[in-house]
Amino acid sequence: MSRLGIINNVQAGRTRARLSRVRELLARCDAAVHDVGDLPSIVNATQDLLAEEVELIGVNGGDGTAQAVITELQRHEGPLPELAILPGGTTNLTAHDLNGRLGIDAAVRALVNQSGKTTAERVRVARPLLEVRVAGQPTEFGFFLGAGAILAGMRHFRDHVGSRGLRDELAAGLSLLRGLAGIAGREHAWSDHHTEAQVAGRSDFAGTQNLVLATTLQRLLLGLKPWWGQERAPVHLTALGHQPKSFLRVVPSILRGKSHHRATPANGYRSANVNSLVLNAAEGFALDGQIFTPEPGNAVSVRATPPHNFVCLGTG
Repeated sequence: MSRLGIINNVQAGRTRARLSRVRELLARCDAAVHDVGDLPSIVNATQDLLAEEVELIGVNGGDGTAQAVITELQRHEGPLPELAILPGGTTNLTAHDLNGRLGIDAAVRALVNQSGKTTAERVRVARPLLEVRVAGQPTEFGFFLGAGAILAGMRHFRDHVGSRGLRDELAAGLSLLRGLAGIAGREHAWSDHHTEAQVAGRSDFAGTQNLVLATTLQRLLLGLKPWWGQERAPVHLTALGHQPKSFLRVVPSILRGKSHHRATPANGYRSANVNSLVLNAAEGFALDGQIFTPEPGNAVSVRATPPHNFVCLGTG
């Protein structure tokens, strides 16, 4: 029995771009390596590694790959292996938040190093998960949920950026900038979305929003932290209303997690740290890059789990 298992998504952005090098690195590991390329193969590989009773699973892929593995582990009844996330995808929000900005080479070396240590010696970082429930659907788990204009940003990246071979964090930043320009210019594709975010006991989130994000991560792409709530709660929640006022003045501050005197609910800006929320997302929502579309009228319930430990490969 190997102490280390690796799920290697050969279709993930950075991995696909240098697949032979990644396979060369993984071949040097004393590990059970499972190549995957779609959701069924990711689920099967996770179940196989659970059956093999490995001590540590390394997930090399994007945020969607990590989300699928984490969800399958959370649905499992019984002891779980430890988990480490490698930056084999495109934007790698999860891997970078947990480990710092490591390349794949350094991440694989760190994974092998951590797998050779005793359980007590391993370095860990703790993060709560988002538990996402929709009536009639299996529960999903992840770190970053987005709705409204965030879906437009994902489509823009797919159609206009990623399709041209640009697949790193800076490339995703191009779609972010395009989206901000669209919201500022009140373009239909970017500023006409309808998502309701409801937080128990808070009337300031009432009404439809153009953009909603909720995350338990501590940084997003390019190190941005677009939340400025002061409450002691694990879920960072931010919402932008339709046609937010003074947008170009406010957005530089709020992207850095800094409050601005114009960033008020009356002007279309809302941010708080919460334990749970409910979405009515007619257009659907994204969870770590995977898009889900509930049946009309089905609310999306989101709550934070207790913190989970992840093996840290760098400076998370």
